[in-house]
Amino acid sequence: MATGDGARGLRGDDTEIVTGDARRAQDHARRAEAAEGAPQDVARYVSAVGAAGAAERARLRALFAALPVGVVLVDARAADLPIVFANAAFSALTGYPIPAALGRNCRFLQGPDTAPVAVATLRRAIAGGTGCTVTLRNYRHDGTPFWNELTLAPLHDAAGHVIAYVGVQVDVTAHVEADRQQALQAAVLDATAEGIYGLDHAGRCTFINPAAATLLGYTPAEVLGRDMHALVHHHHRDGTPYLPDACPIHQAAAGGQGVRVADEVIWRRDGTAVPVAYAVQPMAGAGFAGAVVTLVDVRERERAEQERAALLARERTARAEAEAAVAQRDHLLALAAHDLRTPLAALIGEVQLRQRRLQRGRPLSAEEQGPFLATLHDLLHRQVAVVSEVTDAAYVRMGEQLALRVEAVDLGALAHEVADLLAHAHGAGAAAIDVAAPAGVVIVGDRDRLVRVLQNIIGNAVKYSPASAPVQASVRAEEGGAVVVVRDAGVGIPTGEIDRVFTPFYRASTARGFAGTGLGLAGARAIVAQHGGTIALESAPGVGTTVTITLPGGEGAARGS
Repeated sequence: MATGDGARGLRGDDTEIVTGDARRAQDHARRAEAAEGAPQDVARYVSAVGAAGAAERARLRALFAALPVGVVLVDARAADLPIVFANAAFSALTGYPIPAALGRNCRFLQGPDTAPVAVATLRRAIAGGTGCTVTLRNYRHDGTPFWNELTLAPLHDAAGHVIAYVGVQVDVTAHVEADRQQALQAAVLDATAEGIYGLDHAGRCTFINPAAATLLGYTPAEVLGRDMHALVHHHHRDGTPYLPDACPIHQAAAGGQGVRVADEVIWRRDGTAVPVAYAVQPMAGAGFAGAVVTLVDVRERERAEQERAALLARERTARAEAEAAVAQRDHLLALAAHDLRTPLAALIGEVQLRQRRLQRGRPLSAEEQGPFLATLHDLLHRQVAVVSEVTDAAYVRMGEQLALRVEAVDLGALAHEVADLLAHAHGAGAAAIDVAAPAGVVIVGDRDRLVRVLQNIIGNAVKYSPASAPVQASVRAEEGGAVVVVRDAGVGIPTGEIDRVFTPFYRASTARGFAGTGLGLAGARAIVAQHGGTIALESAPGVGTTVTITLPGGEGAARGS
């Protein structure tokens, strides 16, 4: 035991009380005297509190000496509370020979890790003449630390005065370290984010940390002692019963092998299944068996994996679509180049023919110049149309506005004009075009681009229709604008592709075998949209297609320059 400076003490053995000086300078002399065997009578302390007779005193002295725990007796009436008796167990506990301890205050057992709070508790007990029990970090003679459970009890004389203190000391290092280890383990269990619980050999819960209790939806008190398989692991993910004999956790607790499982479920108190990964490690010792189970909630991981799989699928789809679009673009650009070369070749042929006639001295007559110029006009118009489609498509893909030259446009007259041009271009073997378009349906817009819109819509209807099924084109005035409807009985478009036919370079699956660039409808929608209008398409394979164009008629409806 250890006490503070300034407290009173006593020194001696079993013959007489010897009061020492409180000054430290006399401590050495007292220890020397005790070491020389100066007998002091411990029995006198006993007789002062009622013990009688030499035999009784000898019995008490023998009892203190034979106790298996460390016992010291300090003189409460002497300065600095010196030790006047120490038994062999004290010497074995501290490593100090008994003569080296006699005459000293017990503070020599203290060291740098002795808790001031425990020392203060001893001082208060001594100052009040009472007893106490404290656990101190003390140091042996060789400097090794140990945990000392000290019980201090006062001895009184007949008048009730404290004349001595008995200090009983027990090495509780193993218990303290076990308690500290247990507290550390409990803190780790409480702090870890993973769910952890223990099982006995029968699968009953022996401990559970807060994370596991929260994951399961129970309080720890509701789980301890319960059969955990029956409580939380009774069914598979698909709802089929999970037999205990087939459960790795149950088997490990009963003495089986440790295992890790990445994909199972546990069942919460509310009846919901939670996907988990778990590890189970069997434990075995003298007279016991069981296991420790670690649970990890993998809901977030599964969600992340599902999102990753969906993202990869979208990326694969987008990549495939991009590759298909690039291939289609290259193919259609080749077609566009072909469409540009065809009128150019024809134009060159016409010009070369006229040049040879001039070289032979046979210039064109006035009657021949009209058809020749008409042919040139048609060839140049076809070339300009292709160039305009490609140019507008480039603007649309870049998200830029088309430059419109707005003016008053009679849609009825324009429809008749376009129908005549297309009838001439497609020839007698194509589907006829029936136009129902009264004059005077006037809007404000870019005439040239509106011509292209009608050429694309009506031209597609003629191209994809049999010769026996005339194309119907109508124009009508509506409040605030005009509506153009073009209806055919051609090959039609699959429902799932209708929205995509307005995408640049996209061509419907039913358009295979027909010439085209895939730019017409995309350009038509962009032109109509910039005029403030809408274009809608209804179609079915083998039935035909109906395109409805709505255009506003007021000034400023078309956005352009």
